[in-house]
Amino acid sequence: MKIAKLSSLFLAALMLLSSVSCSAPADTAGNDTTAPEASVTSADTKAPEETKIVYSADIPEGTDMDGYEFRIMVNDESHYWVDINFMHEEENGNYINDAVLFRERAAEEKLNINLLPIPSPNASGATQKFVSADEDASDLVFLSPAGTMNLITEGMFLELNRDVPNLDLTNPWWDQNAAADLSMVDKLFMVYGDISMMYKRTMSVCLFNKNLVTDLSLANPYELVEQNNWTYESVAALGKGVAQDINNDGAYTMGEDMMVTGYSADQLPILLISGGNFITTKDDEDIPQLTFYNERMVSAYETLASWLFNDELAQLSGGSIDAFGAGKLLMVLCEMHCIPHLRNMEEDFGILPFPKYEASQDRYYHVINPNVACAMMIPITVADPAQVGLVAEVLAAEGKNYITPAYYDYNLTSRDTRDEESVGMLDIIFATTTYDAAHIYDLGGVGTMLRGLASTKNENITSAFEKISKSVQKYIDRSVEKYQEIEGVN
Repeated sequence: MKIAKLSSLFLAALMLLSSVSCSAPADTAGNDTTAPEASVTSADTKAPEETKIVYSADIPEGTDMDGYEFRIMVNDESHYWVDINFMHEEENGNYINDAVLFRERAAEEKLNINLLPIPSPNASGATQKFVSADEDASDLVFLSPAGTMNLITEGMFLELNRDVPNLDLTNPWWDQNAAADLSMVDKLFMVYGDISMMYKRTMSVCLFNKNLVTDLSLANPYELVEQNNWTYESVAALGKGVAQDINNDGAYTMGEDMMVTGYSADQLPILLISGGNFITTKDDEDIPQLTFYNERMVSAYETLASWLFNDELAQLSGGSIDAFGAGKLLMVLCEMHCIPHLRNMEEDFGILPFPKYEASQDRYYHVINPNVACAMMIPITVADPAQVGLVAEVLAAEGKNYITPAYYDYNLTSRDTRDEESVGMLDIIFATTTYDAAHIYDLGGVGTMLRGLASTKNENITSAFEKISKSVQKYIDRSVEKYQEIEGVN
């Protein structure tokens, strides 16, 4: 099927949506979201509000890959996190499905290639196996960071900035924060961007019940954000006096009683990072330094503990989303993928960023789930890195044209959100991604330790961190040493 023959109705609707706001959230530098001039063309320059932004990779004139079968390894349908950016069958009217199909056709036509998804129940294991055997079995792989540090340090992937001609990670279809944060000793092996929206579905957000806020005459959370006062303390203060023991059993039970905040153990390290308390901070030589334990972090943790470990204010529960949907929970800390499950919720809800620790904090920070947020990586066994780099560029640019608008402008802002304020909150969230090496790779088990503190409501973070601090530092030092030993292919 040629692009000219694609559903004109879908394309018209998609372009109308993308002309409004698709360029803002996908470029996550956190500052200027204007695309570089050379990478953007305009279909209509009569008025800014009518301009349709079209992103285009730089394809050398005369490029023809002669029907090359371009292989992409992704999670298969046995996963909840099946990569729907590459897995599809045919046009079915679903905006995401059809956008993926149209992106594929656009890339295939521009380069004369055939895209071949390779679904795998264990993409990391499969990659390790074929690379160890020195086999050219896949051009791109999408792997979760939590399981890839050992593969990286064994030299199984190309360094993206130097070993892959035609790949330009400064282009607006790549997550600039990821490109900056995920490097170590100036070597980068994984990246996120519009080539796959899956990582965005793992980002943590705060949802709140608007009806309860109104009925209980609580402070408007949107105004707290606008006033730069959306902090740990203001979130906790919002819920004081809200909890009700409806069934009169002397305890607060999720789904039965009126509760304030529901969360999972995963959210504790993410909340610390959202408050600017990083486990590692990179120095001028791009080396992660262990900066986690300090007075500010301890104070932030104590503030979080007074909120999260108080049954009247918060509860660790796997049933939080169901309770929130039933109107028995004021707020829920969850990941973006939970939002579509609330489409049938009768009461209105709003979307908020994760809170800052204190108002003086200069920005918000939002974190992916490193266990499932698959990043793009290129195996060192590929036969033609320049060809792979060009295809990746085209797929990412066309992803920004098709998939990002379908996900952001249609699924999220048109179908899943209930108010204009939530759209602005999504812009903040997507523009403030951050990637802490120790959290991403769980170096020394620091993420596991923090999740354990949440599960046991342990307020003594000093003792817990002292037990693993040497191990964390050891893993950081070992990782840096291994990165330094990796030799490029060029």
